Amino acid sequence: MLSIKVAPSIMKGSHRLFFICYRREDRAETGRLYDSLVRKFGEKRVFRDIHGLHVGEKWPEETKRRIAACDAVIVVIGPNWLGTEKYGRRRLDDPNDPVRREIEEALASGVRLVPVLVEGAAMPEPQLLPPTLQDLVRFHAQELTDTHYSQDVARLIRDLQGIRVKPVWVCGAVLTLVVVLTFSALWLFRKPYISEARGLFHRGAYEEAIKTLNLGSAGDQENKEAQDLRSQTVEVLKSLRDYELGIKWGEYTRARDALVRAEALNQSDPNTASRRARLDAIFSPAFQDEFLGGLDFWNAPKAWRADRGRLIVQGPGLGVLKGKYYEDFTATFNISFLSPRGAVWILRATGNLSHYYIFQLTGAAGKPPNSFSCLKCINGKKETVSGPVLVGADLSKKDDQYNITVKAEGDKIEHQIELVSEPLEGPRSLGQMIDATFPGGTIGFGTMDDEEFSVRAFKVVPLRKSPSSD
Repeated sequence: MLSIKVAPSIMKGSHRLFFICYRREDRAETGRLYDSLVRKFGEKRVFRDIHGLHVGEKWPEETKRRIAACDAVIVVIGPNWLGTEKYGRRRLDDPNDPVRREIEEALASGVRLVPVLVEGAAMPEPQLLPPTLQDLVRFHAQELTDTHYSQDVARLIRDLQGIRVKPVWVCGAVLTLVVVLTFSALWLFRKPYISEARGLFHRGAYEEAIKTLNLGSAGDQENKEAQDLRSQTVEVLKSLRDYELGIKWGEYTRARDALVRAEALNQSDPNTASRRARLDAIFSPAFQDEFLGGLDFWNAPKAWRADRGRLIVQGPGLGVLKGKYYEDFTATFNISFLSPRGAVWILRATGNLSHYYIFQLTGAAGKPPNSFSCLKCINGKKETVSGPVLVGADLSKKDDQYNITVKAEGDKIEHQIELVSEPLEGPRSLGQMIDATFPGGTIGFGTMDDEEFSVRAFKVVPLRKSPSSD
């Protein structure tokens, strides 16, 4: 004989559920906040790890379930929230960091985040966060101060009360039924919601699959099949969120790898082909410019001009290809010094030129002459990465032309130079730069020391694998 409780209806409940995500350094402020929320909402409605788990419940499986079921995750951010561990690595850069995992679970489950700043902390800039956490900055942050704590926490509670409540089981008249059930009959009773969720999963309706699991298992401990399906669904949602962030931030490899992970988890997803097509459509194909027309493809300084198959680079400033993004690629172009100072080109640049690598090839009047240098620029500040190194060729011949070949792959960027006046000598290496600061961006030219030069036969070809072949 088995006694079970039956909830006759599902309706929108009036009780909210909250999960507090915090670091140990902030436990004092978190404890104060926890007590305030418990006084308002009740102890069973507010979860944090040291209070909410019962003996025998698994971490983090139970935590995942609680996050998915709650109405909001409150992220407590203190002054050292971005801090490092004892070995010098930032804790958020560790995929197993509990704070990172909890926020990722919330984002993947579509749960609202409520950042709460304590002890004078500021909201982190998105570029300081791992890619999977950068959506955190989209959520409005609240501040709790010692001097105005009562007013601050009251305002926070008002905002939490305004959050839309998820559907919950409500027992208007809970009935206790005594039913004779065999274990096989009990399995048949539970299995339909799992089958429904699995069907949604295979059709690519991942959020609906999570909702079905939440409703079907409400009030019960999930069996292993449901737990495995939930974990698999959450991992797909994480991968697809990373894919979208890769698209948003113009990071091809990140978007591609995320799509590969999602496809491996669910090969029957009908949306995979359209996601691949979107990836290929957004990221730049091969491009070449013979400069026979204008400069429509370039964000160019006013002094630049196209002149009978040549791009004339002169005057202050940098110019880049419009709307292009390359990570791994080969590029070839021909340059000729119009002044003996040399030539400059930039790689992996952001569209607003806040970040880029800059390469300088100097001529006879360069500083130093006949040399090659690599620098990186971050928000206007230049830093030498390598060089200057002397070039094993004479770059002082008037009207000589130089064929430049660039190969960028991962954190390595290699350069070769070939003098048109010395074709038998073949290409010479200008060296290899190793730096992982900028994974991708657009390509362009410019000046640093009043250089003036021409560019011919510009071509760039991306080096990348199809998502289906990785």
